[in-house]
Amino acid sequence: MIAGAPTATMLLMLSPAARAFVRPVGPAALCGVRWSKVNSASHQTRAKSSAPTKMALESEEDKCMYAFGAALATQTDQFRKLLTVEERKIGLMGFSDHWLESGMQLDHSQYAEKVNNILQARNEALEKSMAEKGVGFLADAAKEEGAVQTASGMVVQTVVEGTGASPLPTDTVKVHYHGTLIDGSVFDSSVMRGSPISFPLNGVIKGWTEGVQLMKVGGKSKLTIPPELAYGEKGTGPIPANATLVFEVELLEIEGGAPTPQAAPSTEAAAPSQE
Repeated sequence: MIAGAPTATMLLMLSPAARAFVRPVGPAALCGVRWSKVNSASHQTRAKSSAPTKMALESEEDKCMYAFGAALATQTDQFRKLLTVEERKIGLMGFSDHWLESGMQLDHSQYAEKVNNILQARNEALEKSMAEKGVGFLADAAKEEGAVQTASGMVVQTVVEGTGASPLPTDTVKVHYHGTLIDGSVFDSSVMRGSPISFPLNGVIKGWTEGVQLMKVGGKSKLTIPPELAYGEKGTGPIPANATLVFEVELLEIEGGAPTPQAAPSTEAAAPSQE
């Protein structure tokens, strides 16, 4: 996952290479446009009708094209929490008009700075909110039954006690995991993908390196990780800056060692890199 938030200019060009906002701005720089509410009746009507008609995926090529469209959409995942559903529908109108060459209603390049200002201000507000809510969430997690808060500040709660060995930071481990933000939204999950993942324990975020070492093969734990042990002030992909993260982790195997026979097959979903 890539750190940073893309510029509006890059967004308007749908470039996945966009990484950081152009310049800091405050809420006053929203150019008098309140995008948080779509007050125009005409806008609301157009937005409600902007969703494309569902088509049957009759061939493998149809399915490939559908998958291609979904892959394009994932490049804008980091903007979803900055826009209302109605705003996303209006944005989809602009994408559709360009993509289908059906005639643009305006020159999008003339609005790049305004869009950038709006998204920057909303992103800053989201970062502040995530930091404040994360502190309280971490404190509540530490009060849960069986939870232990380590010296680093992360909270570890054993769900299933393992019976095998505990890994060293230099070990490569095989795990299943399910990662969410504190609002419960999923940002990554080997469980949902249906495939566990292997990785060197010293090659992931600090919270994982510390937390998984406290587990035993065959065990499952919930790790609540503060931002300083995760992606910090930069965030990455769908993870906002200053986000406290929650991972349900099942330690399946220390590669090179014997897996624990008692370990039950997981039905959950993989590993957060340092970048």
